[in-house]
Parts: sequence; C-alpha cells; structure tokens
Amino acid sequence: MATVTKSIGTTARDYSTITLWEAALGGAAGGAGNDAVGECYDDSDFTESVTVDDSTPDSVVLSVASGERHDGTAKAVGGSGARNLGAYSINLNNGALTTIEWMDLDGNGGSVFELLIVNSSQHSFLHVAKNLIVHDKTINHTSKGIKSQSTADILNNIVYDIASAHTSNDLHAIWANSGLDSRAQRVCNNTLYNTTGNGAGSGVCYGIHTQDIANHICSNNISMQTTGGSGTVQDYTLGAGAPTNSTAQTNMDEDGTAPGSDPQASKTVGDQFVSTTGGSEDLHLKSGSDAIDNGTDLTTSPTGVNIDINGRDRDVEGDTWDIGAHELVAAPGGGVSIPIARSYYSELV
Repeated sequence: MATVTKSIGTTARDYSTITLWEAALGGAAGGAGNDAVGECYDDSDFTESVTVDDSTPDSVVLSVASGERHDGTAKAVGGSGARNLGAYSINLNNGALTTIEWMDLDGNGGSVFELLIVNSSQHSFLHVAKNLIVHDKTINHTSKGIKSQSTADILNNIVYDIASAHTSNDLHAIWANSGLDSRAQRVCNNTLYNTTGNGAGSGVCYGIHTQDIANHICSNNISMQTTGGSGTVQDYTLGAGAPTNSTAQTNMDEDGTAPGSDPQASKTVGDQFVSTTGGSEDLHLKSGSDAIDNGTDLTTSPTGVNIDINGRDRDVEGDTWDIGAHELVAAPGGGVSIPIARSYYSELV
C-alpha cells in the first residue's frame, strides 16, 4: 500500500480541476490498495460540482496543501485559501473512507441545495468533513449547508449565512440524519451562525439537526442566530435537556435548545465572536466568550476532533477545551492568541 498524493490547481499542477483528479482515482491518482490524496492549491477559485464516488483506493482525502489553507476566515471576507465558489456542491458518495478538509465552500448566494453532501447512499462507510468553512448560500427551496445521511464525522467546521427564501420548505445548516438507525454520526466542535429561514414561511429552521439515536454524538458545538417564520425555529433539533440514546454535552445556544449536559444556554451572540458584521464575518472566539474553557475534552476521538479551525492540536497542547471550532489560547503575560493567516495555528503574539 502506498499514499498517492496529487496536486490540484491551475498553475502547473497534476490536475487542473477536482473533477479531473476524481476521474483518475481508479488509476494515476489512486489505484487499488492505495490511499489517494488530492491537495488543492489556491491558484484560482474552483467552480465545479463534484461527486467523489470512485472506491478503487482504500481511502480518499480531498484536502488543501500546507501553506494554501484558510486562516479560519473565508476568502470572501479577506481570508485566504483554496475555495470552491458559486452554485456548486461536493458530494462524498464513496464506498471507502473519504475525507474532505480545509476548503472554503463559498455558496456565493448560489442556488445549489447543499454545499456539501456527505455519503448520500454509501451509508456503511465513514465519511469525514472537517476544518471547512461553509457559508453564504441562499436558495428558494429546502436548503442545507452540510448534509449527512449516514456514517459521518462532522468536526471543527465553521458554517454561517445559510438561508432559504422558500415559504414552506425546511432549512438546516448542518443536517445529520442517518435514517433512524444506529450508524455513527458525530457532530463535534462546530461553530454555526445565522441560519435564516423565510420570515414569512412555515418551514422548520434548525442550526444543527441531529437525532436521539445510539452512536450519535452532538458535543462542543455553537449554534446561534437561527431565525425563521411560523415553523419550528431552533438552534438545535433535540431541544433542551438530556437525550435518551445519543450523547450530547457542552453545546452552546442562543435560544435554550442546546441538548445534553452542561450546556452554555441562552447566551448572547455579541459576546462570542470577533465579528458578525455581514461581509466581514470572523467567527473566531473573542476574549471573554462563554465558550472559552467550557468544552468537553474529547481527546482524539473521533479522529481529528482535536485539531481546531486554525490547525491547533488541543490534545497535544494540553488545552482546556473551548466550545466550537476555534480554540482560543491565552498569551503569556495576558492578552489572547491571534490567528495568523496561512499559519493555521493559534500563534502567541
């Protein structure tokens, strides 16, 4: 077995598009018995809808090359990194372990139903979505930012400005629904902001939709600023209190619906983030946030949950865990760490 790593971009890379890389997974970009890695480069924006469904390799990772990743903010608001832009989606539907990480999925107000679809039919294979920025999608239909139908880890993502203009269809920023079975779905350390349903509509609107089923975990998430019309509007679907079958703990909300033990409930949005100004969103935690040091230490399970949106390893560094995608670290002598573009670590400055 070998790891086959290929570059993806428009400046003298192995493949100029994600689509071409995926089409070669059965051969030059992967092959039987190998682990295939596609590393995107920030040469220019990607503008494509891709279904990753070639199961020839033992595993598939769609990532961003080191030095080309976002800094925890979207390119649209002054950040950097490889971005899939516009009315396009990425669908992980592979019969093998498949991961997407470190990309900026910018809906740009486009009309695609879901920006990321995780394992739409390959239910028994683990699919992982982590360290992504998913944002700015508005559609006149049922809408989701990240949609997962079965076995999946959804970890350390920032999801914001997901909207539906439809008068009766539903809206979910993260929708993790395994079809009422016990396949594992683990939604941990995500930060959600501004899930917006039609104010005159009757559809439900949820920030995080999970189920009270064995092997489902909803821990250390922030979901705030969820609005809609006359249908049920909540930051979380499970509602306040302890679930019966799933595991939920230390989630934060604005409306009192955070499930599980030790929630940070009914908190004020303005106290949590660096910026929620439209077009300048920066959902890193700010000093004084209620999320700081109030999370559950998940060690390294699920795999990757310890790596925050800037690449800091909470487990290796021995951090007291924060809630959400960002781990804010105190600098020696006072002050706080500031995320530095292209470093992906909470640098002490």
